[in-house]
Amino acid sequence: VKGTLVYNQEELRSNVSAWAKKGYQIATHAIGDAANRQILDIYEEISASMLDLASAANRTDLRWRVEHAQILSKEDVPRFASLGIIPSMQPSHCASDLGYAEQRLGVDRASRSYAWVSLLG
Repeated sequence: VKGTLVYNQEELRSNVSAWAKKGYQIATHAIGDAANRQILDIYEEISASMLDLASAANRTDLRWRVEHAQILSKEDVPRFASLGIIPSMQPSHCASDLGYAEQRLGVDRASRSYAWVSLLG
């Protein structure tokens, strides 16, 4: 898991929590596996404090989203479905990233990128 994080865990938790408490549908830009893991951790923590965990339907009612969910760790792929988080990816980014993805990410990380089918659960 690599990347440069713009917000530390506490800053992001505070920001997401404040908007969630007001009933907003949260959408977060998270480019790279480290950023995606960070926001999934925050979403999981905050949604657990807000909802009855026995009801998966309650989680999907939140309709929280992660923009740029194209580079993920293997362990985080199933978390989107289990947490009811919408992974958003733009096909045009896939096309533009193809030329340098392996060079920048390495073969293993690039092979997990743009996992549309895996994210469908």
